[in-house]
Amino acid sequence: MQVQRGDMGRYLAVEECYTIYRGDLIQFGTHSLTGLPTRMRTYIFYSDLTASLAGTYDINHGKGLGSGAFGVVNLTVHRIKGTIHAVKTIKADPFNLELPENLRLTHEISAMEALRDHPGICRIEEVFFDIGNITHIVMEYAAGGNLYEYIHANIRNNLSEGDIKAIAYQICSAMEYAHSKGVVHRDLKPENILLTNDKTPVVKITDFGAAEFFGETSVMTDKVGTKLFWAPEILILPSEGYSHLVDCWSMGITLLFMFTTHRNLNAQCLLPSTTLKSNRITREAQVFTADFLHFIPSLRATFTKALSSPWLQSYRRQVLRAVPLGNWNGKALNKENIDPAQRADAIEKGITKIHPNQERE
Repeated sequence: MQVQRGDMGRYLAVEECYTIYRGDLIQFGTHSLTGLPTRMRTYIFYSDLTASLAGTYDINHGKGLGSGAFGVVNLTVHRIKGTIHAVKTIKADPFNLELPENLRLTHEISAMEALRDHPGICRIEEVFFDIGNITHIVMEYAAGGNLYEYIHANIRNNLSEGDIKAIAYQICSAMEYAHSKGVVHRDLKPENILLTNDKTPVVKITDFGAAEFFGETSVMTDKVGTKLFWAPEILILPSEGYSHLVDCWSMGITLLFMFTTHRNLNAQCLLPSTTLKSNRITREAQVFTADFLHFIPSLRATFTKALSSPWLQSYRRQVLRAVPLGNWNGKALNKENIDPAQRADAIEKGITKIHPNQERE
């Protein structure tokens, strides 16, 4: 038997005792005469499998929040606390990793667990398992809908560059954190970016169904996600595969969509500066967007680099001025060794205090 927690693994001898925790991977296998395992089965441990979704939450089936090949998302209310959540119901069994769809579900749950401390990631609350290989993922509810809906709701008045900057900053902060934890999203797009209904919406990135864990030298070769947001290296798929930098390309396409408000971007992403000039976007915003859209991945802007760009720095200073000092101050927040989740939590407190009309380009 082997127990794996994060990147660390441990083999257990017969009758050896070891404490396991929620999210740990457990492998069982039989051994041949050589002592090597001949067949291994992998499971993921959850501390309470007796609780049921229906016993804990009241699902409002009349309020569907979304559906697709992945399953359905409904609104739900905690029966005791009265808190509102979203629940994603999927027909898959994370305890049997021999099927690809089950492995994807395990990656989704594991990724959300790893990123649950960042305010810009849709927080996973609980996971329930029902008969018939049905899995329910209870998540944070964002009442403002998704970014795609938000853009089209404001299409007549157009989003100001200041509005876009506020959203872009939060996406970059959340994705920087995800990459720092070794998680690549692989399906970053407006539909997977939820918003609160605050005056200045707070971003909540969701749908980690295509997510994967990566290391410094790991590469990926499977074509997943949404084609319009695919990086060139996914389309071409060189022999060496692709890296987490595909998320950065997707961010560039998302920015183009926010600036241009339509999806006819196949030709525009080849000449982003020309497209943005025609929309009267500042030079700093043009450079910021174009840096995400380099065809050569090594030249593409990372989310860490984007956060220090001149275009976002003015917004960052504005947010930090709005954050209550307490244990935080501008000097501490700017230190590189501050945990990104802690920094983002303080920045989120500042975001909710800023009205979108305070900054207009």
